[in-house]
This record gives sequence, structure tokens and C-alpha cells, in this order.
Amino acid sequence: MAKSRLSRAIRCALIASALLATPGIARALPPPEPDWGAEAFMYGWLSQVYGKFTARGVEVDRNYSFGDLLKNLGWAFEGGVQLRYKRALLFVDSMGFQIADNVNFDQRTKPFNLGGSFGPGGDLTVGPGKVSMRSTLWIIDPRLGFRALSLPLSKIFSSIPTEDPRRIDFDLLAGVRYWNVRNKAGLTVTPATLTVGGVPIDISGLDLGRFRGQHTRLPGYLLRGVDGKHFNSHEDWTDPMIGLHIRGDVTEHISLIALGDIGGFSAFSSSSDLTWQGFLAARWQFSRHFSAVAGYRALGVQRPGALDNAILYGPLIGFVFNL
Repeated sequence: MAKSRLSRAIRCALIASALLATPGIARALPPPEPDWGAEAFMYGWLSQVYGKFTARGVEVDRNYSFGDLLKNLGWAFEGGVQLRYKRALLFVDSMGFQIADNVNFDQRTKPFNLGGSFGPGGDLTVGPGKVSMRSTLWIIDPRLGFRALSLPLSKIFSSIPTEDPRRIDFDLLAGVRYWNVRNKAGLTVTPATLTVGGVPIDISGLDLGRFRGQHTRLPGYLLRGVDGKHFNSHEDWTDPMIGLHIRGDVTEHISLIALGDIGGFSAFSSSSDLTWQGFLAARWQFSRHFSAVAGYRALGVQRPGALDNAILYGPLIGFVFNL
């Protein structure tokens, strides 16, 4: 009888040992990611804008705060999609807006020499004048990506239980940034006058130098007088770029996001010398299909032309719909 009880005890011990050694029973694993993922997002970028807007030689140099931008904003659209199949990714981010602004400059008088440094001197009076600039900007970023690394946090931090579902993902990105800029400038300038020794001189045939005001640059020939003339400029170009996207869970419902890219490098005949972007944000998954995002974004471009050496920067808030 005693031998029978001992035999049953040994069998129970062996079964228990086998169960404890079985993966998924002794140590629960985090749930695997689904093969498919899809998201659509809309956001509002409370940005400031610094840049030089040019239309056929008429240049306006402005630094808009968010309040200035909102006051002069005609319309805006900001949103995109993100798709994933296993490790393959597709990001498309698009942004467009139109701003209109008026820049006035007062009458200015400065010395002017006829015939160069050794010619007779006089006083050149320019202005007053007004420049109205309307700019429409579209930026579209299609990018392909590869999820290079996706790890449960439990594999990085030994203090986290193995069954914890939180993860960190590293995505490598490559794509293009497409720019489309349309500027329309309206110009009214009082004809410039030149006086030498108090005597007015006819300057209608002179090649005047470029005018530089506080926020404006005008070709010299326009200083002879313009009344409501309009100048249009349209440029588009494409910049190749590479980037890195990182997403890490903080809690079950809150994650942190970091995105950076760089490109341009005059790769194509019309590409910018440099374009770059940096983005940091926190995401709150407040329901099964909806999230809120808040962060800070900066985007820059260095390229002479319709949009010269511009930077857009400021806080961003948005909403995400995920399947």
C-alpha cells in the first residue's frame, strides 16, 4: 500500500515537472503583433514659420509667430496614413496651407553716386511702397520602411514580467519629400527720385541697385514706379531622404514616438541643398480605435528660390484612427 502511494507521488511530481518545463505555461509570453496594421491621422501643427518668399525677384522675408500665421492663414490641411504588413511599412504624411500678408515700407533716402565711386553724388529717395504676398505651400512625404527591430520590453529590462505586452520598435525609412510652392506678389511703389545739389535728375533710364528694406527686397527696375502690378512664381522639387522612427510603450495605453530624417543633398537638378525633420511626441490610446498625440515638430529646407532657407517649428496635436 505504501509502495503504491509512493509510486503515485513520483508520477505526480514528474507530470508537474513536465508542465513547468512547457513553454507558455511556466512563463507566459507577450501576445504577438498582428500581421497587419493601418492608421489614419489628422493633426494641427501650431507652428511658427521663418522663411524668404520670392516671386519673380520680389522677396518678402518674414518670421511668423503662430498668432501671426493664424491671422494670415487662408486654409490648411494636415494628415496622412501609416500601413504595416509584418515588417514592411508605408508612411504618407501631407501638409498644405496658404498664407497672405501685406508688408509696407516707408520712404527712405540714401546717398547715390552717378558713374561709380568717383562720379557726382546725390540723394536717392525710394518709396513709400507696399508688397502683398500670398503663398501656397504643399509638402508630401511618402516613405517606405522596414521594421528593423521589435522587442518586448521584458527582453531589455529583467525587472519587467515576461508576459508584459509592452514593446519598442525601430523602423528604418527611405523616401522622398515633395515640395510645391506658389507665390503671388502684388506691388505698389512710388517712383524713386534722385537729386544732385538740390536739382532733380531724370532716372528713368538708369539701372538702379536692388532695394533692401527691413522685410523686403525689390529689383532695381521696379523702383521707377509700380502701381498694383502682380508677379507670380511657381516651383516644385523633390528631395530624397532617409530617416529613423522609434516607438516605445510606457504603459499599456501611453507610448513615446521619435522621428528624424535628413535629405536633399542636391541629389537631383532641382533638389534642395538640405532638408531635415525632427519630431518628438507622446501618444495616448484612449479607446480601441482612437488615440491622441501631442508633441513638438521642426522641419527645415535650405534651397534658393520661391521658398528660401525656411524653418517651420512648434507644438503639434492630433488624433489617430487605427484598425
